[in-house]
Amino acid sequence: MNPPLVSIIIPVYNVERYLAQCIESILSQTFADFELLLINDGSRDNSGNICDSYASDDIRVRVFHKNNSGVSASRNLGIHHAEGKWITFIDSDDWVDNDYLETLIRHTGDNVGLVVGGYKKHFLVNHESCASEVTTEYTPANFSRFYDSFISTCMVKAVWGNLFLTSELKDKEELFVEDMSLGEDTVFKLNYIKELKHSIVVVNRSLYNWRCVNESDSLSQKSNIPGWNKFIQTFYPALISYFAELRDSTRVKSNLASDCYTMINMEFKEKEYSLSSLKKVYSLLNMYTAKIDLKVFKNRGILVLLTGGIFKFCKSVFVSHTILSLVFYIFTLKKGLHKS
Repeated sequence: MNPPLVSIIIPVYNVERYLAQCIESILSQTFADFELLLINDGSRDNSGNICDSYASDDIRVRVFHKNNSGVSASRNLGIHHAEGKWITFIDSDDWVDNDYLETLIRHTGDNVGLVVGGYKKHFLVNHESCASEVTTEYTPANFSRFYDSFISTCMVKAVWGNLFLTSELKDKEELFVEDMSLGEDTVFKLNYIKELKHSIVVVNRSLYNWRCVNESDSLSQKSNIPGWNKFIQTFYPALISYFAELRDSTRVKSNLASDCYTMINMEFKEKEYSLSSLKKVYSLLNMYTAKIDLKVFKNRGILVLLTGGIFKFCKSVFVSHTILSLVFYIFTLKKGLHKS
């Protein structure tokens, strides 16, 4: 029996409410030459039984049960067992359009090492799409343009909605970093791209459906200060070490500033903010020579905009620390008065 062209890897953990929709969207694909690897990461609900049921009905479905060790370990296990030429990752509470695989496969070729699709972000009552305006190919000499164009989107940050060459992954000693609790897919993708000798093709279709309102989202949005800190301290220095020209990218520096705001905001909420943490932020920002574009912050509220302005115009860490402490204290006080 010939190996399938595509291996689909899905980490599964306590998603009995959404899992059937996810799997059904895969089994109804117009492109059928695939295997589906369901990695049950020690689920405590009925997810494991749902996986086994689908495996008993369709020979393309394989299930691996293991003790809970996180999404990165689950994806790494899936890569180890993948037999297809290409690998795509899907999250178990999301789903894909029925021509997802057919469309992505259509853009593969001998000189292509990564295919990146767009996505639809689903909220309770509506959704928004994110995709390239035109299908674009980026050669290795132009990989920095890929990051400059899409740094603020999940086309850079996520591994789902993509096709990766299995041969490129099988040769790597380190795949997903298992002790990273946040941003591990962004770092994985960067490590994959930096060694890629073939082109990246970005497809102008939104084929992946990202569910943004569910229980797992509410859990992931809780303060994870060590996770955010490790992510920004890992990703942004590595990005410019591989693609030095991005030091001059306004988009990348503005996205870094936005991520730094997120971390500082969490630190204030948890009463962990300090001058030393702001020094780390400024150390990162100073790695980039570009200016911050405040348009990135404009629609996110006055507190975010003020923080972005401080990052942009105030060069003294001590003065910034004083202003930020006062601004966050006032906003916290106003919020408390509003609640009472």
